[in-house]
Amino acid sequence: MRSLRSITACATLAALALPALAQQSVSYTDDVSFQPFGAIPDFTVQSFDSSLGQLSSIDIDFDIEWMGQIVIENTSTLEGATLLANSRLEYELFVQWPDASPIATFAGVFNPDALSLSAFDGDNDFAGSSGATLSEHLFFSASTSLATESMSAFIDQGDQLFAFSAVQIALLSAQGSDVTLTSRAFAGGQLTVTYNYVPAPGSLALLCGLPLIARRRR
Repeated sequence: MRSLRSITACATLAALALPALAQQSVSYTDDVSFQPFGAIPDFTVQSFDSSLGQLSSIDIDFDIEWMGQIVIENTSTLEGATLLANSRLEYELFVQWPDASPIATFAGVFNPDALSLSAFDGDNDFAGSSGATLSEHLFFSASTSLATESMSAFIDQGDQLFAFSAVQIALLSAQGSDVTLTSRAFAGGQLTVTYNYVPAPGSLALLCGLPLIARRRR
């Protein structure tokens, strides 16, 4: 009778454990702070730990932030100046898989209207009547999934690097005898990798052994 009770207890625990063996997930997130172009770091997240179970799919979600600025100051004290309407910023943002293949590319153009400026107001601050700071601030989001044999590259491989790069080309023109005209660029973002997996079945065997261990202790 004692043996039968142990078997019954094991079966009950096994039945309770079955929902826990359904697909589960673990996520890792990396943030790249919003900062000027030039040395923007890549995203780095942990690879999947195979001791958790069998990897079934990988989800990638990311949010990218970009801001471009055109800054101008008319430093002539004698005459006004104009930022011409053909002035523009062309930008591209890239996120890549660890094997360098592209995940997503965001591209666009910031093309503000022409702007008239008065003679120098005494403050070289890209503001006021003789200067301006024109900005476009955008947010991009995307997601994708991976569920093929290539997932093996994400299992027990240490940190995974997702390259994050940004390029901006400034095509600027102004009319005036003494004008300071330049551009600025900033980018940042967040990337989350979610590993979907089926837990290792070894946890069920452990549960079945628990009643027998407890009985020996009695």
